[in-house]
Amino acid sequence: MQSRHRLAILVTLALTLVVQWSATLYWVVAEGNATRLRAEDVLRQMTIAMREQSERLMHDVDSSVKTAKFWMDTHPENDPRTDPEFGRLISLLRESSGGLIDIHVVSTDGLSYSVPAQRGVAPQNVADRDFFKAYRQSPSSKMMIGAPGRTPGTNQLAVPVVSALDRPLHGISMVYAAIEIKHLSGMYEDIRFKPNGTVALLRDDGVVLVRAPFVEQYVGKSIADGYDYLRHIKSGQSGMYMSGNSALDGLERLVSFIRLGNYPLTVIVSAGGEDTFRAWKETRRLTIITGLLISSLLLAGALGGFYVLGVVQQSEITLRRLALSDALTGWLNRHAFDDAAQREFTVAGRQSRQLTVMSLDIDHFKQVNDTFGHGAGDVVLRRLSRLWGKNLRLSDIRGRLGGEEFAVIMPDTGPDQAEAIARRLLEETRALVIEVDAAMIQVTLSIGLATLSPFDFTFDDLLRRSDDALYSAKRSGRDQVVVAASLT
Repeated sequence: MQSRHRLAILVTLALTLVVQWSATLYWVVAEGNATRLRAEDVLRQMTIAMREQSERLMHDVDSSVKTAKFWMDTHPENDPRTDPEFGRLISLLRESSGGLIDIHVVSTDGLSYSVPAQRGVAPQNVADRDFFKAYRQSPSSKMMIGAPGRTPGTNQLAVPVVSALDRPLHGISMVYAAIEIKHLSGMYEDIRFKPNGTVALLRDDGVVLVRAPFVEQYVGKSIADGYDYLRHIKSGQSGMYMSGNSALDGLERLVSFIRLGNYPLTVIVSAGGEDTFRAWKETRRLTIITGLLISSLLLAGALGGFYVLGVVQQSEITLRRLALSDALTGWLNRHAFDDAAQREFTVAGRQSRQLTVMSLDIDHFKQVNDTFGHGAGDVVLRRLSRLWGKNLRLSDIRGRLGGEEFAVIMPDTGPDQAEAIARRLLEETRALVIEVDAAMIQVTLSIGLATLSPFDFTFDDLLRRSDDALYSAKRSGRDQVVVAASLT
């Protein structure tokens, strides 16, 4: 009967918890999806608005360039570089754009002139710019958007929008409107979703023309080889996706993009992933805490009837932990270490993540046992394992393989970072003085490192290379780190 009651309590508790957490999980997921849909809707509207603004800007730029070209066509006898009337026209166009658009003329030999001419400002050689090279290869009056560069006179970063004349006049072959990037990115900065959202204007070949927040090193950079560009932007007219790793700064973002209808440009508007889901994550946290409190009350009601079972279960857990750990050092024993190593090796291989193995061996440890006794040797092992543990990271998996031999699995760690940690272990070990029965014991350490390569088909292959590096450290005089050669 008592067993039947225990079973009834267990079944009731289990069903209650299943219903509670199923409802909680459903609500959390549904609310997360709703949060993303709301964010996507806002981003989509913002992207459409930015496309319309960008199309108006490009229309104004096109009009400014055509106006300049029309004046030159109707005044073929006047040199636009020096003509005061043309200079006044360009100044008027600049003022009408709020200083955003600046008109320049380019000679047939690739010299760019400010209009009106500024005293002391030499023409800028743009013969190496992409728009001039394209003109040289195939002269055309069709509008072209060049890669960002600096303008003569102001020396400001700008996006050149270029159109060639039907025929050179006074040595002038083309007109281009320079759109000041800092000015435009300032406008974008006012409307972007802060703190981690971005607004960007991208050329169809993947070159970043403008971006807010403004970072000069990103201007003119191509993201054409990036995963997000290739998967989403390159072939799509518009879309929405979650970027797990931005090609520019590596941040997670919810990204919306749309192409401009008449221009080879794409508008990108994004919101930081953390910013977008912060409120939902806080609600999720509070919901889970509330659920845990409710579950705790339910469990508290059942614990009285299952006290003995709880003790037994705790005993099993303790035994299991003891079965996995080395009794002397608290590090994983060889069997548990091998299991953990296999898991990390599999994950690293599937996800193309770095993985480094560190093999450690205490130098001349047999002399410690022979001189001071095995009890002293055990004290040395305990002290050293604690010392090393303080210098290793929580993510590092430590194991005692036997005797004075130890190994550490270091996920997401390259050879340079691992070597820095290993050298710190050498220094700490060398400086440690262990007092045992009035005797002062000092030891040194030899370490071998090996980082996962495509030719490590099993974890044993990787461990073997680490052990070989360790033996090389021993042969080279001990108390040092040797890094296994990379297999490529």
